[in-house]
Amino acid sequence: METMNINLITEDETYNMDVKVNVLERAMELAEVDSVEDVIKTAIAELITNRKREGFMKLKGAVEFYDDYDYKAMRGKAGT
Repeated sequence: METMNINLITEDETYNMDVKVNVLERAMELAEVDSVEDVIKTAIAELITNRKREGFMKLKGAVEFYDDYDYKAMRGKAGT
């Protein structure tokens, strides 16, 4: 299986990895991008977004509201 060597360089370190070309091509197709750089940037951004969402989902059911709480009424007061 053909692989592509990818170097990621930060201020402090360099990371080298071999990624299967067919995996990169499929990821580029799904992300609708034309370059390996764009697919890596998209993958990182989506990872961050999804992990944040998972954190919020853990809060589901953890917050209790007063019976008379009216979030719609609160929205109207935001501009005043």
